[in-house]
Amino acid sequence: MTDLSPNAGSTREPLAYGEPTYKCCENCQQPVAIVPLLSGNPMGGTLWSDGHMDAPQLPEQELLGKCAHCGEIACLAELQDYAGPAAVDNAADHAFEPLALDDYRMLVDHIDLIDASYHLYLRLKCWQLGNHPRRQADAERPLSESETENLQQLLMLFGDDEPDRLLKAEVFRQLGEFERAENALVGPFHSQAGDIVARLRELVRQRQSQLAVIFR
Repeated sequence: MTDLSPNAGSTREPLAYGEPTYKCCENCQQPVAIVPLLSGNPMGGTLWSDGHMDAPQLPEQELLGKCAHCGEIACLAELQDYAGPAAVDNAADHAFEPLALDDYRMLVDHIDLIDASYHLYLRLKCWQLGNHPRRQADAERPLSESETENLQQLLMLFGDDEPDRLLKAEVFRQLGEFERAENALVGPFHSQAGDIVARLRELVRQRQSQLAVIFR
């Protein structure tokens, strides 16, 4: 389990990326460049109560993205190797483009047509991306009807492992269901999650439902 506590790590080092590999877009058959992140560090990052982390030294590795050539949305892990010409020019011209909030909302609107193994990921991304304006300047903005529905659906997708228990407690808290949030935080947690659990319990005791910083 990665230590995300404020004191994790001691130095900041340049990000290390591996050599690009190329996958094939199923729609247009053009190459899609995959550049793996070989190392990262959460130092200097901000962890939010919805599980999102702003960390310059630990950029998120997206599961879904768009082909730079045709805009087709695909799962990176499911793409086949590119079997086209051996010589591929600048990898940046074939980069796998991250999805925007509207893309995730569109996918959630058609979630019945999508394999169930993606449902939790899609709804989490809608929640976290929808919270970005609150991170910047508008923390007290109320949840919209669609955001509330998404959170209610998320509750049915969480499992019983520790990360899901923490996110479940946060969903209850943001929905204003403080007793259920408190109950979700009962029980043993790994010592590395101690700061997160303590902060969530504090927010629940204060009956605060807004998005909050866990640590910077």
